[in-house]
Amino acid sequence: MENRNDPAFAAALMEKLCPSPLDRILIIRQLIRSIEIAQRISSDVWALTLFDDGFRLNVGPVEVMTFFVTSQHLIPAEESSLVVHETVIFEIRLLLHGNIGHDLRQFISEDKDTHGIVESNYKSVPAPQYIYVGLGEIKEGALSNDVFQKIETALGMMTPLHAAFIHQASHTPSGRVRKTSSFRRSHSDGLYLYAESFSRADWRAPPRPYGGVPSVARVSWSVQEEFPSDEQLVEGASITVKVNAY
Repeated sequence: MENRNDPAFAAALMEKLCPSPLDRILIIRQLIRSIEIAQRISSDVWALTLFDDGFRLNVGPVEVMTFFVTSQHLIPAEESSLVVHETVIFEIRLLLHGNIGHDLRQFISEDKDTHGIVESNYKSVPAPQYIYVGLGEIKEGALSNDVFQKIETALGMMTPLHAAFIHQASHTPSGRVRKTSSFRRSHSDGLYLYAESFSRADWRAPPRPYGGVPSVARVSWSVQEEFPSDEQLVEGASITVKVNAY
């Protein structure tokens, strides 16, 4: 893909795929959390690949997280004319290692249209291993409040299992840290730089209406350091401006 190392290109693509800033927060924060887990093991063991319809995070030889947006064209059976309905599907996948607890299984089973957990069988990672799949239709540029909250809650509940999978994927069967990821050649540094910058912002987005779809136009955000203090400013006087350094 062209512009693989350009964060501006990655930002434009992510905004196109995921128009709602709130939904992008959900995805990008999970991506950063996953990368930080791998980074603590080795900076060479992970790779992030950007595609036209999403991205994939790999650790060692396997994927550990993916995000894709796809379009489906449906023709309702009850309609006599060929009226095509296009649905845009938001999908996040997270790889897990270990036994799935009762609370997580119950939470997932309460809404099988939104998410599910299936067994995985990567040979480089010991059993038990699973794949979490979260799905939602993007309407008016965003997930519904209900779907957003369910996926967000599930991601939080799976953190230990996801971290365990990353640990397993980053080590060889003998227990040594892998020297690199098989996907380093396709690494998209631009997406990583965009994700880091995006996740550092101080978000001031209004809450979603209960059970409804938020309006993208009403969502706004800003970096805290861009706001001036409440002190009175005098023309010609000097002031001190404090900013955050990373």
